Amino acid sequence: LGVPVVATSALKKTGIDQVMQQAMRVMNQVEEAFYPAYDNHFEAALSEIIRILGNAVPQKQARFYAIKLFER
Repeated sequence: LGVPVVATSALKKTGIDQVMQQAMRVMNQVEEAFYPAYDNHFEAALSEIIRILGNAVPQKQARFYAIKLFER
């Protein structure tokens, strides 16, 4: 899943600091989102829908909304 694993024990009360450190480290990482590659016709349709949406939806979520609109 691409997330770090940290050993913890509620019984021994250990690992909480390490969990917090890893959570902070992951939060500060900037990663590009993974998008599945579709064929050229579908990608062109998505691009057109995104263009039409303009600023009606948050830019980071425009592709998601375009796919959902295409599904309808």
